[in-house]
Formats: sequence, structure tokens, C-alpha cells
Amino acid sequence: MYFVVTIVMIALGAWMFSRAARMRRELARYEFENRKDGGSVGFASFEEAERHRKRGERMGVLVNLGVLLILFGGLGLLAGIVLPRLV
Repeated sequence: MYFVVTIVMIALGAWMFSRAARMRRELARYEFENRKDGGSVGFASFEEAERHRKRGERMGVLVNLGVLLILFGGLGLLAGIVLPRLV
């Protein structure tokens, strides 16, 4: 059961990380397509600008959580493999 939990943690972390990468590509594409001559990104409304900013923040949270889950899952898996052999 212990190994299943660590594998699920690693898989969930990898999914979060890949989802964040996909979000980053979508945000970068929007910024590229809507860039003005002065270099700023144009939005149709304030709500759209807020939505864009919140998606960027959500992407950062997904990256951080994904990396933490991968690290803790990997360390747990490593500990589950190494520690029983040392005892």
C-alpha cells in the first residue's frame, strides 16, 4: 500500500506539472497574439486582464505543488526501497 501512495503522489505531481506547462503555453500564446506596438499586452476588459493574471498565479501554484508532490513521492519511494534493506 505504501508504494501505491508514493506512485500516486508522483503521478499526480507529474500531471500538475504538465498541466501548468500547458497553461503557460496558452498564456504565452495569448500574450504573443495580443501584444501592442509598445510591447504591452492588450485586453478587451478589466475582467479579462484579471482572469489572465489569476491563470498565471494558478499556474505557479500548480508548478510548486507538482514539484513538491514529485519530490516527496520520490523520497518516500526511495525510503521505502532503501530503509528495509538497511534494517
